[in-house]
Amino acid sequence: MLALTKNVLGPWEQVKGSVLADLTTIETYLRHLDPIPESLSIRSGTITSSPTPGINVDDVDVFTITSQVEPIISFTMNLQGSPVEGQFLTIRILDNGTPQPITWGPSFASARAPLPTTTVASQYLYVSLIYNAVSSTWDCLAAFSGTVSVAAAGALSGDGTPTTPLSVKVDGTTIHVNGGDQLALVTPLSPSSYRNTFISTATGNIDDLNFNNAPVILMNNATTATIRGLVAGVDGQEVEIISKGAGEVDTAHQNVGSAAANRLINSVTSGVTPAAPGVGAFTYIYDATAARWRLKAHNQGAFITPTFSAARFTASTGTWTVAAGNVLQESIFIRGNKLTLILTIGSSSNSAATGHLHYALPNSYTFTENLSLPIIFSNSSALFAGGIVDAITANSPNLLFWTTGKSAAWPISTGSVAVSTCLEINLN
Repeated sequence: MLALTKNVLGPWEQVKGSVLADLTTIETYLRHLDPIPESLSIRSGTITSSPTPGINVDDVDVFTITSQVEPIISFTMNLQGSPVEGQFLTIRILDNGTPQPITWGPSFASARAPLPTTTVASQYLYVSLIYNAVSSTWDCLAAFSGTVSVAAAGALSGDGTPTTPLSVKVDGTTIHVNGGDQLALVTPLSPSSYRNTFISTATGNIDDLNFNNAPVILMNNATTATIRGLVAGVDGQEVEIISKGAGEVDTAHQNVGSAAANRLINSVTSGVTPAAPGVGAFTYIYDATAARWRLKAHNQGAFITPTFSAARFTASTGTWTVAAGNVLQESIFIRGNKLTLILTIGSSSNSAATGHLHYALPNSYTFTENLSLPIIFSNSSALFAGGIVDAITANSPNLLFWTTGKSAAWPISTGSVAVSTCLEINLN
């Protein structure tokens, strides 16, 4: 329950059921609740479509575009009137079923919320603005898509509070303002009411993703998608990225494919941070000082099998030949900057007697610590023997596989080299 004081809502004596019935936005609803004359009427203007909409703020409080068929190249160009400090303006835009880009121009500015840069297909986009006389700009207070309606209040009690609830409906979700000045959610949220969710089916490298400032990005990609940047937000803005599709979702640290202010800062800097298909998720928060999105939380969701590459298997002498079918298991899981690796190679070959075999970590990961751990290995002269895997930062990204006690070389073997290990290591 969210308590709202009467100082916010205004004296209840000003609330009349017949007035509230015609309100279409929360902003205009709140303005009607202020102690202002009951004769107030909302001034509105409507057009069908224009690349340079003409708004006279001396005559309009709510400006509506009913079927935008082309990009809006400027809201500033044909802006008219003499606004005063604190004046409100609501702009609502409905496209023709195709999202249309929006350019606002210098008379508008992002403030409490970013100015939207595109419409949302077949949904009204509401933009709430307040005039800032100091900067001579219309500052954005809120932007959202969907519909808002306010139902009439019932009778008033002696102290000015309603004896029956006031109902506010936002995207099909009903909220009651009760006599105790509290908001109570009376219709549970359902997935169909989540208007502020951006769904992407893009795959491959994704730069400067424009997610319409939605709080949630659902990645419904069929194959791997790598997000390399999100359109810059405002300080403290958060966005959650959820893997929904059949493809892996990766995010890339400080990738130059995206504009500087749109880049991501991850805990792992040497390679991508992954989310398993259908289960992984990220949360990013925008840092206006650094002009970057910072990773706040990450859950990979499940182990991931990296893309096979024979080039990651080498030897200090000769060749270690590993085919895709020789990789019985290669699974990785990242928590923070710690990588868990499970690796089992069977029936591979080495062409010459060699001191050690090399395995390069996937995704160009490099590590920050030195460690030695046991492995199980087999070759032409040993079966299921104990060896050692070394992680030495000077050899990063390669792990070095040794036979027993590092004293014996790997003999020439055809189809009989096997290695199995499980380890955790800190990544750059």
